[in-house]
Parts: sequence; C-alpha cells; structure tokens
Amino acid sequence: MTSTLLMSLLLVGYEVPFLTYYPGAEQSAMAGANAAIAEDANACFYNPAGLALQRDFGLALEVNRHTYDDSALCWSAAGVAPLLRGLVLGAFGSGVKSSNKTMYYWKYRCDYAVGASLGYAPVKHLALGLAGKLVNTLVCDWSTYPGSTGDTGLTFAAEAGAIGRVHLPAGELSAGLAVQNLGPPFRFGYLPLNIRGGLAYTVTVGEVLGDSGPALFKFTATKLGDYWFERWRVRVAYDVNSVSGTTVTYDQDTVKLGLWHSLGMEVRPIPPLAVRFGYFSDLTPYGVETYRAGTTAGLGFDLKYVRLDIADDRVFWSDRYAGLSPHRLRLSLSSSF
Repeated sequence: MTSTLLMSLLLVGYEVPFLTYYPGAEQSAMAGANAAIAEDANACFYNPAGLALQRDFGLALEVNRHTYDDSALCWSAAGVAPLLRGLVLGAFGSGVKSSNKTMYYWKYRCDYAVGASLGYAPVKHLALGLAGKLVNTLVCDWSTYPGSTGDTGLTFAAEAGAIGRVHLPAGELSAGLAVQNLGPPFRFGYLPLNIRGGLAYTVTVGEVLGDSGPALFKFTATKLGDYWFERWRVRVAYDVNSVSGTTVTYDQDTVKLGLWHSLGMEVRPIPPLAVRFGYFSDLTPYGVETYRAGTTAGLGFDLKYVRLDIADDRVFWSDRYAGLSPHRLRLSLSSSF
C-alpha cells in the first residue's frame, strides 16, 4: 500500500469527501467532539438537534485552504433563526473547489452541498432535529478528455439527530446521536454515511458557587450578563463517528472504513476567553502503522455578538506512512444576536 493510496483514501475515498470534514475552528480544536453540544450555527453540520437548544439568531463562516493541495479552497456557512418557542430553523452550505493546471493538462473540480435544518424541543431536556440537503459535483478533466466542459452529479441526503440533557448537582450531562448523509448513490459513487454519537459534561462557575459566591463573582455576573456568565465553564466531550461502514477499493487494495474517536476539552478561565484541546484517533483504513492520531488545540475570543476562533487541526490531514504532518491553522468567525 503506497502513500498515494493512503492519501487517496483520506481525501477522496468517497466521491464527496468534504461531507466528512470538521467545520468550525471551535469544533476542530476539540478534535470534532460536538455531537452532544452543537450549540452554535455549526450544529447544522454536527447534529441538527442542537438548533433547538439555541435562543438567539446566529451565523458562522469559514474559508480556508487545505494543506494537501494549495489549490483546494474549502468553505462553510451556516445560519440559525428561532421561529417559535422550541422551534428553530437553520440553513447551511459547504464545499470544496480545486484546480490543477500544468502546461498541457487542466483538471477542475467543484463540490458543494446546501440545505436546511429544523430543530424542535418537545420537552425541556430533549431536542430533536431533521435536515435535508442537495449535493452536487462538477468535474472537468482535460488530461483525459481534452476540451471537456465538465461532468455533473447531483443527489440529495437526509439527516436526523437527538440530544438529551440531564442536570446534575455539579453540572450538566448531555448525550447526542446523529445520522448524516443518508441518501442514494449518484453519478460518481456513494455518499459517506456518518453515524455520530457523543457525550459531554459541562460545569459552569455559577453552578459551583451559587449564591454563596464571593463578591467578585456576583459583580462579574451582574456586569457581564447571562450570555458571558454561562460561558464561564469547563467542558469535556467525547464522540465516536462511524463513516460509511463499507469498503473502498483503490487499484488492488481494499480496506474498510472504521471508527473515528474524538476527545475534547474546553476551559474558560474568564468568560470571553476559551482554551481548547483535543485528541483524535482513526485506526482505519490506514492500519496500525499509518493511522491518523494526535492532538488538536485552539483559542476562542467571545465578544458576545462576534466570536473569533483559531485552531491547529493538522492531525486530520496527517499521514504517518507518507511522513506528512502539516502545520495548519484554521480561523472561523461566528456571531449571535
């Protein structure tokens, strides 16, 4: 098995690999562990049930380039709008555009997905979500078909999710489950079916200190308000993600896609500042000597209406067999109002 095979499986093992990426610097800094949290507009990508837990309008935007190909431009955008009590609407889109030009050949590819989500909370501690999206692929390959104007594949996918929360004496325990990219095969292959489950435990300063807290604590709570005050917290999250559950064949090698494990932690020493860490592990399809595994890290600056997050998520694009472990920084901008 060559390094080319490994990179092909990592990046284009299925025909629309961008559907398995981790949008958002906040989420990728915690190694993608977000199925049980999903508390901002990026819930559209992780678990649509998270929409029902949001009380404010929100936006999230990200544009970056992949280190494996400088010509690959990746983007994601999402919005959240509360409609009625317990009912929240979301809209989202993501995609990748790449081109490879030489003196004699030209290859161009554009993948994107757009859709809408709906979250509903029938009771206080339970949230449900549904989503639908269109997925499109456009491929032009002059190296194989000179003068080609492109070949297009279009399909649709459905998603569903649920999040349950339980308040404990020292914090809140939440559990989430999401089924993503459930749709038929299309012109270029099949969609990567994701089954994502997770647990998260959150402890806030207010729940620990309560009314007996010091004067500084009470002063901060009054001045900052509920928005920042609720974010004065420590959080631990774990996700397991099953991707496709099928085999991928490249040349004469066949491997089976397996489980992705994500463990993340967020600490807020002061409400506007978040420090995040994560550990990601994917034991297949690369084998014990070449699997992706390693740490992630990031910072978040929360100014209530505008939030800036930064993360180092090189582990998602590393390949031990090929000796590839690129330094990569991801920036995301989001807001709520």
